[in-house]
Amino acid sequence: MSLITDINTNRNSPPTTVSNICPKCHNHTLGSVIRCEAGGTDIQNWDRHLQKCSFETCHYYLWHHPRTPMERIPQEVQLRFAAKASLAEARQTSSKVVVPCGAPNCRDSKGEPRRANSQCDRTPFYCSSCCKALGGCRLPSHRPTTRDVSTRSDTTNSTVSPVDPPRRAFARPLDPSYAQPYIEAHRDRMQASARAEDDAKMKDLEANVFYVAVWTKDAPAHPERFRLVADRYGKFIVEKSPAIAAFAQNGFLSLLDSPSPPRWVNYDIRAPISVKSTSRILLKVPEITDCFELDLEIAQLPAGPTPTSASLRAHSESSQPVNPTVDSENIAVIDVPASPESVAEAKQEKRFPLRYTCDMKDGLAALAAVKGKARTTVFAKHFPNLKYSSGTVYKHLVFYRDALKYGILTKFSEHGRTEKGLWYDLIGDIERRKASEPPPIVVDLTEGRASAEIEEILDDGNEGNTIVFDDNVAFKIVLMKMSHYMFIDGVFQAYCNSPPIDVFIFDDLVSGGKFEVHMGNITFEGHNPVAIAVKYLTGQEDVAVWTEGARSSNLHALWESFKSSCKAQDILLTNVEVVATSLLSDEESEGAYRIAQPWHFGHRFKASDLVDVAEDVWNTLSAFSHYTYQMSNHNSVYVDFEGILTAAGYRILDSVTHVSNTEENFGGGGNYLGCLGKPGVKAFQDTHNCNATCGALSLNSIPLAFPDALLMANTGGTL
Repeated sequence: MSLITDINTNRNSPPTTVSNICPKCHNHTLGSVIRCEAGGTDIQNWDRHLQKCSFETCHYYLWHHPRTPMERIPQEVQLRFAAKASLAEARQTSSKVVVPCGAPNCRDSKGEPRRANSQCDRTPFYCSSCCKALGGCRLPSHRPTTRDVSTRSDTTNSTVSPVDPPRRAFARPLDPSYAQPYIEAHRDRMQASARAEDDAKMKDLEANVFYVAVWTKDAPAHPERFRLVADRYGKFIVEKSPAIAAFAQNGFLSLLDSPSPPRWVNYDIRAPISVKSTSRILLKVPEITDCFELDLEIAQLPAGPTPTSASLRAHSESSQPVNPTVDSENIAVIDVPASPESVAEAKQEKRFPLRYTCDMKDGLAALAAVKGKARTTVFAKHFPNLKYSSGTVYKHLVFYRDALKYGILTKFSEHGRTEKGLWYDLIGDIERRKASEPPPIVVDLTEGRASAEIEEILDDGNEGNTIVFDDNVAFKIVLMKMSHYMFIDGVFQAYCNSPPIDVFIFDDLVSGGKFEVHMGNITFEGHNPVAIAVKYLTGQEDVAVWTEGARSSNLHALWESFKSSCKAQDILLTNVEVVATSLLSDEESEGAYRIAQPWHFGHRFKASDLVDVAEDVWNTLSAFSHYTYQMSNHNSVYVDFEGILTAAGYRILDSVTHVSNTEENFGGGGNYLGCLGKPGVKAFQDTHNCNATCGALSLNSIPLAFPDALLMANTGGTL
């Protein structure tokens, strides 16, 4: 390519020859050549020509000129860049930093300085009105309209002498304190919002306090006891707690790994430990041999098995992880033998699986003899008062069959309720035996369906029944129709234009809460299988499932409308998408609705987690909430977004919808899960702060609600 500098203007000329092949990903996805006028985060990018790769996982920038020397950059550009850098640095410490308009005496209707647009090209920054009055800048919202131009031309070219303004008579004189009640009410709302934010932070701190005991001397010296606050990720790192790290020897402390008998392991103080409010961490200096009151501390540890199996570790690394009680690699949730004083309490806190093999043997034998929904009844009979989880039961049925295969089940059960008859010791024996065997062949359904093994499964399987293949894959095949939500003849309906399809639904529970989510595969004619998230709305009627699916589908439609509005205003959105939602219905059951969404691998997040770590994403979602509020004529609002952070960006899966008047809402919003009605909409009005995207889209400022008495006084009539 040829690069030329224009001698007359001292500006770089566009390259004469360009290519659309990206040198990084080698796709034909390089865009057109554009000139960098603002500089982005590097001022020396000013006046350089570039092309951007539009491939989803690439986004490579191809620059056509070397970095611009500082002496070639105009003074006004340097001043504007320095001002924006200073503003960005200030906003790192406080998200409430605002910049007043640079025009003198620029104030809003309340007499307060009007906010400037920090993206304005002028120095200092101006608001939209003042910038337009000076001729505007490159921002779409700052470009003068025909009305602005005609108004200025009328005032500058007119030769008619100005006419004295007409005299006006008021019913009562205006005084400086006229707007004082509104100013005080706004200040009270801001103070209430700040108090609510402080209360939320305090509750969050209280919910993340955990206990640590450290033995620094032999008995009779008492241990040092601490109550600490976990960081935002639920991790405890000893090195970051100076009061405890001071006791380390060569960077190590001893950590209690098992209480029966007490077993200590050397623990690197730099390694994180997953904790929550009920966690109790026991540490000691490595040279200590006699820990005073150790039995008392062990008796207060939370009860439960040690989660060290490979299957649990693999599950915890899945796309939608369940928050662990402790780190599965480094510290155990310890199963403590009950003392005579706590036998009754221990019986109430039993969990599946039970501690001893002799207590598991008969129940697992009965479960192995049945399939499908019958297992729930059999489980309740043999393991009363314990919670049934299909994934957990299936996992231990695999261990039961392996124990029969290796002939070790009777050996462990004969030891009764002793240390030699522990169920988890039997599992450890099985895993050691498996480690010496060649790995089994596992069919991966996400790779294709052409293998003979899967053909055999499809031929032999009955729809709706669980099929176990190689003791590694458990799923059921259900014939279902997939419908899509759309407006038909003015009515919001679920429409299906394709024949029923086979849906593979895996038994392993991925996550719980409002929805019970399972991974599934669907196969269309002529296409490879597609991974989906199948959502069960437990404990709800089919109409509730239909309504929740309609709400999520409408969220996707609103997002697409929001993106179009942003594109029309040249607003560059961050890498955020709202996933599409469909409805699955069981053909055999004539209903049995399920919600289906595309499957995404990544880490779960809530919008409230993004305030400090991804401010641009937070601002985009905040403006989107404002957009949904205005699109519904101030009747409803979508807030509290949740989703998955993937390698390609943020993917929104769900939200909470508040509706004031359900009669004006298409889907009967009063039945939405989590809907608070008018109080929920009012909470959004009181807490939302408009940002640059709200202003660029010309969204009405919030709040818009006024007292009824004020409206009657201003209109001179009745409401």
